Amino acid sequence: MGAATASGDRSVATGFASQATQQNATATGNAAQATGASASAYGDNARATATNATSIGKDAQASGENATALGRGTVADKVNATATGNTAQATGTSASAYGDNARATATNATSIGKDAQASGENATALGRGTVADKLNATATGNTAQATGTSASAYGDNARATATNATSIGKDA
Repeated sequence: MGAATASGDRSVATGFASQATQQNATATGNAAQATGASASAYGDNARATATNATSIGKDAQASGENATALGRGTVADKVNATATGNTAQATGTSASAYGDNARATATNATSIGKDAQASGENATALGRGTVADKLNATATGNTAQATGTSASAYGDNARATATNATSIGKDA
């Protein structure tokens, strides 16, 4: 216990208690684990547990196939998910979360900005604290919210709450 273990074919493990258990896996950092084929985990306690998954940063976790988690405490746990920024989470298939504490939790959801949240399928949240929580919703601007299906809110603090609603302008 405590030794680095590279048990997969062509695998590499460096760091106290690191493990690279599948072929072509790489684990670097204390307790880093690359347990998927061609997975890469870099950072203390980083985890890359699916095929082609990549995690970089302390406590980063990439557990979906082809998932990427970059930053301290990031999570990318579905197929093709990408999370970048401290504690960012991409938990939907093909979801993308960019920014500290950004969340993209539905299929094809995209959030960009600190605390941005895209929780509807195909939703997009762009800006600090934005929310797009319904199917095809789009929110752009700091604290903008699109909370209706196919709603669009553009501008700081703009709100679009009904189906197909559009709100444009600051505080609209």
